[in-house]
Amino acid sequence: MKKLVVIAVVAGLILAGVLFWNRRHHDDSGTLTLHGNVDIRQVSLAFDGNGRIAQLRAEEGDSVRAGAVLAVMDTHTLSLQAEQAQAQIACVCCQGRHFPGQPGLGSVAGHC
Repeated sequence: MKKLVVIAVVAGLILAGVLFWNRRHHDDSGTLTLHGNVDIRQVSLAFDGNGRIAQLRAEEGDSVRAGAVLAVMDTHTLSLQAEQAQAQIACVCCQGRHFPGQPGLGSVAGHC
C-alpha cells in the first residue's frame, strides 16, 4: 500500500514537472491570436462638403476594392449654389458697368 502511494506521488511530481517545463519552454513570439467577429455600427467618413447621399452602392458586409465608389452624393443643392454664385457675379459685373469708378469691382472684370 505504501509502495502504491509513493508511486502515485512520484508520478504526480513527474507530471507536474513536465507540465511546468512545457509551459516555460513554449515558443511564445509575443503574438496574441484571437478569433471572433468585429461588429462595426458607426464609421466616420471625410468629405469635402456636406449633403445628402443620392445612391448607396455598397452594403454592410460587401467586399470592396480600394478606390471603388461606395456612394453618390445628391448634387442638386450644390448646383443651385453654383447658379446663385453665377448670378451674383453677373450682378457685380452689371454694377461695374454702371459705376466704373467703384473700387473692388475690377477683380471680377474677367468674369463678365
